[in-house]
Amino acid sequence: MKIINGLWFCEVKLDDIRVLKDQSKMIWKVKIVVTETPMEVYMFKAKMVEAKLRYSEDDFEGAIQCYEELRNEDQQRFNRCCKYNYLWSLYKSRIYTKYAFLDSNIDQTMEAVDHIIMYLDSSEILFQITVMSVIRYLEKKNEYDSKELNNWLDKLEPDVLTNESRTYVTDDGKQITYEGNKEKWYALKSKVCLELELYDDCIEVSNKALSVLVEFTHNNDVWFKWRLANSFYKKGDLITGLELFIEVTSKKKDWFVYAEIADIYSKMENEEEALNNYITALYKSGKDEYKVKLFNKMANFIRKTDEASAMQLEDYSVKIRLKNSWHMDENLTRYYNQNKERIDNIEINKIKNNVDQIVDRYNIKMKKSYEGIVVKLFANGKSGFINSGGDSFYFKHNVMKSRHTIMIGDHVRFFIEKSYDYKKKQDSNIAIIL
Repeated sequence: MKIINGLWFCEVKLDDIRVLKDQSKMIWKVKIVVTETPMEVYMFKAKMVEAKLRYSEDDFEGAIQCYEELRNEDQQRFNRCCKYNYLWSLYKSRIYTKYAFLDSNIDQTMEAVDHIIMYLDSSEILFQITVMSVIRYLEKKNEYDSKELNNWLDKLEPDVLTNESRTYVTDDGKQITYEGNKEKWYALKSKVCLELELYDDCIEVSNKALSVLVEFTHNNDVWFKWRLANSFYKKGDLITGLELFIEVTSKKKDWFVYAEIADIYSKMENEEEALNNYITALYKSGKDEYKVKLFNKMANFIRKTDEASAMQLEDYSVKIRLKNSWHMDENLTRYYNQNKERIDNIEINKIKNNVDQIVDRYNIKMKKSYEGIVVKLFANGKSGFINSGGDSFYFKHNVMKSRHTIMIGDHVRFFIEKSYDYKKKQDSNIAIIL
């Protein structure tokens, strides 16, 4: 104790206050100066310790409750001492769970998302993984809103995102790889830009992705090039679009790529190449319902020289639309009304068989073909080798629209198509059996 201006002063701890109060009937002119934390700060720290303990025990909802009490008590001190742990608790409890984006939980989830992106900026990892969680949720919706998805993508700077892919093995031994956040951002951004007809943006994003990403999952490098091709084509640059589409076919053999090449040749008035690629597209694997417009396009090319085959193709297109209750344009409606009795009375499977034979016939007619013998089949029976004129050609069953089972010793007719060997990482050729 010491005397200042005739008053006794003493410094005591919080616990000492209670001791002085309990002392009996001794009256002192004493002013107590508390140099440690006041009671409300003491209680704040105690609640903060409880919140951290709950967090460490993975009781994130308990931690959230504690932190929200602290926020209500002292907003400034909360922002200084508790903000990050509170936001991580929100993420782990209400976003990073398999139930977070169910309809029953979506309001609570988005409220947690709003808190996180309000307090943080895009350079912080918690901000990034929170926004990516929303992006992945929106992408998985059956009919997502491209504008909404694009708005969420714009909240992130792709250059600061991590690009570590993750690989999981399922219970049945299947290996699944998920692309890193940076690759995912570029893939979705280029996709929605194409969907929103933002072709210049799609070109910029796709080109940058191909230059900054070192490795790609799920053939994303091919998809970037495919979107580049589409963007140039839609902008009216047919030459660049065609060159890129043809480049894509070395790695991607889907029917729709050849259909797009055919459309460009058609605009260029190169009827031979247009027909050749429409036939290739129809010959490739894929549901006929997806190709319904191609039957009409091929019919238009062969009508002058092969009216009977053109009618079969038109009939099949109409039957598919009728079966699925799909809209028919004015020309197709007129065609149906003029041929209604014949079309209604023929089975769709019979027309399909006729159309398959037409496509086979034109495929043989339009392409340079070779003859050979199947000399090897791999264990799965879906791929092997063909010998022809002393050369050996690899074929794979799932790249052709097969009409019959392939056996060793079979004499086959085939044509050669450019391909890509992913193991050797080089261009190659593959045999397509007719």
